[in-house]
Amino acid sequence: MLSHSAPPRLDCFGAWQLSRKTRFRDLNPLYDTTEHEDYREKYYRNLMPHIHKYSELLPWGGKITGESLRFFSPIVIWTILEPTEANHQVLYSAFMDYYKVWLELMDEAVQEISVEKIDRNREAQHKYLTWRAEKDPGYPLLKKLIGECAAKDLVREFLFEGVDSLGTKPFLQYFPEYAQKDGTVNKKRSMIGKSFESRPWDAHGRFIGDATTSDLAATAFVGKRDRDGPRGGKGNWCSRLSCRPNRLTAAMDAQRHRLLPWTPSA
Repeated sequence: MLSHSAPPRLDCFGAWQLSRKTRFRDLNPLYDTTEHEDYREKYYRNLMPHIHKYSELLPWGGKITGESLRFFSPIVIWTILEPTEANHQVLYSAFMDYYKVWLELMDEAVQEISVEKIDRNREAQHKYLTWRAEKDPGYPLLKKLIGECAAKDLVREFLFEGVDSLGTKPFLQYFPEYAQKDGTVNKKRSMIGKSFESRPWDAHGRFIGDATTSDLAATAFVGKRDRDGPRGGKGNWCSRLSCRPNRLTAAMDAQRHRLLPWTPSA
């Protein structure tokens, strides 16, 4: 679709947090909607009723920093809730609404003829994939479930396929603020920008922040050498050849099944 107009991406994420679930639904923008107002108006102005529909049923999930918001849209659902049947029904309804909207956007996408715009779309997508492959919050859980090597392949070759083919820029070229003194990437999360305790967009999708933003001590982390140093020992390194294909295939199949339409249990 990078050779077409640049509609949003369908993105869903779920994770357990103690006895509650963190849930995320969005139509991720290809371009930052706080900087590209024309993009926001084109794709999100008519979609705002969707977030109005769910904002009370699925309230804002608490503090989240600007480093993540750069890839969120004004209709993002970011919530923490109890895993009850009623909540599952609401989540399923939200997923289906967003899924249908995304399909409509795909049908309406038109062929892009400008080579310059195609290249710009490709770089924007590669920037997003590079961020997710490095900072995705689900990666630690994947490592525990299927091992570090298989998790890395799953992230780079399936979940965020294209990170190794759409461009060559490394993470720090896109996001130099995460560079440590030794030239490595700072692995910490939620360390850049302000944190937002409430939804930072107004009813029209314009970014407004909130009244309780707090600066994070980013400078205390960015550029700071990791005292633990690089992981030592051969046991911490894995060759792509040592990955177990059956575990990777099983993980991919599980992910594909998760993306198929489903009906909540009665």
